[in-house]
Amino acid sequence: MDLLRACAWLTLSFALGGCQDDPHRPGGGPGCAPGAACGINPVGGAGTQAGSGAGGAGGGGSVELSGTVRVLDDAAFAQSSLFTGKATVSAPKAGGGTVSGDYGSLAGTSFALKDVQGGDDWVRVEVEDAGAEVFSSWSVQHAPDDAAELPLVDRAVVIGIASTITGQPTLEQGAAHIAIALEHEGEPLEGISVDGGTAGALILYDTGLAGEYTAQATATGKAGRILLLNATPPGSETITIAIQDSTGMSLPGLPVMLGADSVTLVGFEL
Repeated sequence: MDLLRACAWLTLSFALGGCQDDPHRPGGGPGCAPGAACGINPVGGAGTQAGSGAGGAGGGGSVELSGTVRVLDDAAFAQSSLFTGKATVSAPKAGGGTVSGDYGSLAGTSFALKDVQGGDDWVRVEVEDAGAEVFSSWSVQHAPDDAAELPLVDRAVVIGIASTITGQPTLEQGAAHIAIALEHEGEPLEGISVDGGTAGALILYDTGLAGEYTAQATATGKAGRILLLNATPPGSETITIAIQDSTGMSLPGLPVMLGADSVTLVGFEL
């Protein structure tokens, strides 16, 4: 169950079309071509794929988003367990603004948001438990969906990754961290490098295996993964990460949301 891949997957043209106008609405741009992976694939086989054009990019109307929250607990962001703590889940509201709902405590291990803007949106999971051993998160979700599985990340996973890096960087208090997966035609994309716009983050690339990272490489390996540690969240909550291919040609930037003491999980199809 790869939640990094399944919970947040955007075609680059789709993501750019929406986020240039409004960082909170990656679905605000032109619709994707039929069959493009414009949204997320619901986790665990539940629901229907969002990439077929039904309610995908540029979707609208008032719909419901409900489901559970899971904690990613391995460095490949592929394994997860049910989150049993308290959190607030927030998504863009139909007609403008934000709609929020509780998870945990009296709400049980589920959430339900009504009056959500239909389509593909950045969704926030803000952990409420003091001293919780998980990071809050940003990810892109498709609405409507009655079986969404929103990701959080075990703090020990990110600390563990940092401990394998030369110099063993310390995770800074209040910093943001970003896990990015890149693909082309459904395959991990090798040879893509970050060229700026990282909000001061340490740039790590996969070693060729998902879950293994290095600061010594200059581009993505065979797993197509980028991990940014210790970014400083800007006041606008959004940054655009500049990237280039193996020839040095600049590619359109990757727009992502950031939050203090959070991990952003997002995938792009280039």
